[in-house]
Amino acid sequence: IIAMIIMAFSYSNALVNYGFSQGDIGKAMVAFADARSATRAIIGYSGEAVVESVMAVREEKKAEFDNCFAAVKETLTTEEEQELYDNIARELETYWECDEKIVSMGANAVLEFRKYAQTMTVEELDPQYDVIYDELSRLMEINVTQGNTLSKALSIISIVLAVVLFAIIATV
Repeated sequence: IIAMIIMAFSYSNALVNYGFSQGDIGKAMVAFADARSATRAIIGYSGEAVVESVMAVREEKKAEFDNCFAAVKETLTTEEEQELYDNIARELETYWECDEKIVSMGANAVLEFRKYAQTMTVEELDPQYDVIYDELSRLMEINVTQGNTLSKALSIISIVLAVVLFAIIATV
């Protein structure tokens, strides 16, 4: 009974800290990519109504990303994960500032401003995006590895407990 309680508790922690966390990281990555796509649309489109619509989508995706990224923080279990998370958070501050400048400039009806915003996107924002996305991917890889390791350990414990249980029954 004690072993079953320990196994159930370990499984519950594994599900929260690795299963849900992987989902939150994945959702954050998708929302981050969608926000980037919206930024590109804002500086690429020229119709005022279309730009306003895409700006709303961008804000929605940024909020979605922030929610998912905050949820990830609640499931960090190692120092490596915490350091990576903190690094991503610092880089995001710079990214969102640059993104905001580009959107402000690119939403302008003046073609020269939009062209400059497009150049800034390629030269400044895209490299920042790549770094952050790669670090989010690394955080996902760490979670997958730790989740798989815990899953294997729980499987081994289950087998050992079954053997012990059969041995006890056989000797009684």
